[in-house]
Amino acid sequence: MILDPGLKQFAQGRQAEFIDAVNNNGSMRAAAVALGLSQDMIGRSMRGLKKRAALAGYSPASDNMHHPIPDGFTIKRRSARFDREGNPAGGWVISEPGKEELAAMLREFMETLSADYGGRSPLISRTSPDAADVLVSYKFGDPHFGMSSSSQTGADDFDTDDAERLTRAGIDQLLAVTPNADTCILEVIGDVMHANDSSALTPGHKNPLDVDKRGFHYALMRAGLAWAYAVERALEKHETVIVWMLPGNHDPDAVFGITMGLAFYFQNNPRVIIPIDNHPFRYHQFGKNLFGAHHGDKVKMAELPLLMAVDQPEAWGQTVYRYITTGHIHHDVVKELQGVRVESLRTLAAKDTYHAMKGYRSLRDTRAAAYHREYGEFQRHTVSAAMLEAA
Repeated sequence: MILDPGLKQFAQGRQAEFIDAVNNNGSMRAAAVALGLSQDMIGRSMRGLKKRAALAGYSPASDNMHHPIPDGFTIKRRSARFDREGNPAGGWVISEPGKEELAAMLREFMETLSADYGGRSPLISRTSPDAADVLVSYKFGDPHFGMSSSSQTGADDFDTDDAERLTRAGIDQLLAVTPNADTCILEVIGDVMHANDSSALTPGHKNPLDVDKRGFHYALMRAGLAWAYAVERALEKHETVIVWMLPGNHDPDAVFGITMGLAFYFQNNPRVIIPIDNHPFRYHQFGKNLFGAHHGDKVKMAELPLLMAVDQPEAWGQTVYRYITTGHIHHDVVKELQGVRVESLRTLAAKDTYHAMKGYRSLRDTRAAAYHREYGEFQRHTVSAAMLEAA
C-alpha cells in the first residue's frame, strides 16, 4: 500500500509522519505497529486527510483534463487547448464538491480532526448540589459578533469586544441568580455572527453589513472563546450542559464553525452535549416539559407549535408544558399559541446604522428561566445590557 506523498501539503498534526510510516513499512497495519498506534486511528486520520485535500480541490495527477477529479467532487466544466494543427495541447477540469457527498465529507473530516485535536477542555468540577427535578435554560438572542456601529452614524458604539464582554458578563450574572439544576440548556438563538464570511454581505440578499475592521476571523475567534467560557462557567453549576447554536439568516454557515470548535474542545467532557449539525430546529424533553428553538427567519411564530407537534409527536403526547424560543426580530414578543408559549428574545447587541435609521429602538437584555420536571416554568431572571455595561 502506497500513499500519495503529495497529500503532505495538507497534513496536520502527525499526518505527514503517518504517510511516511505507511510508505516505508508497506501497509497501514505495519505502520501502526511501528508507531505503537492503532490501525484504526491511522486509517481514520488518512481518510480525513484525503477529504481535506479533496475539499481543497486536490487530486493526484490532476493537471490534465483526462485525469480523475477528487473523490466527492463533480465536474463543473472542462476546457481544452489545441495547437495550430488542431492537436490537443493541454486542458483543465473545473470541479466542485458534489452536494450529496459534501455533508458526508465534512462529517468525516470533523471526526478526523476530533481524533487528532479534540478534548482539550479542562475537566471542571461542579460545586452546586444535585437538583434532578430542575432544568435551567439560558437564552441569548442574536449576539451579532463582528458587528461594528458608531454613535456618529446615529447607531450605538459597539464592536466585537463589546459583544464578547457582554456575553461573558451576561452568563456570569445569570449563573449567580438561577437555582441549582442538574441540567441546563445554553440556547443561542441564531445570528451568533453578524456576517457569514469575510465578504461582509448577508448570505441571502447580499446586503452590505457594518463589520469590525479587524476582520471576520477575529470576530469568529472571539465568539468561539466567549461561548467556550459560557459553557465552562455553566459546568461549575450544572451537571449536564446542552449547547444549542442555531443558524441564523446572518450566519447559516459560520455558526457551524463555532459549533465544530466547541464540540472538539469539549469532546473529552461527557457532561457537555453539543449536536454537531446545522439543523434550524432544536427540541428537548424534560419530564412534562418540551422545549423547542428556531431562529425565526424561516417560520412564523404562529406556525411553530404545529411544527413542534409534527416533529416531536411522542414527546408532544408525553408533555403538558411546551415552550419555543425564537430570535431574529430583536424585540420581546410572547404569544401563547395552541397551549405553547412562543417567545421572541431581545439581544445584548446594540443597534447598527441600518436599524437605527429604520427607527428600531428595542431594549437589550438576556434572560434565563427555570423549569420543574412536573410543574413547568417556576422562575425567570432578566439581565439588561445597561446593567452589564455599568458593571
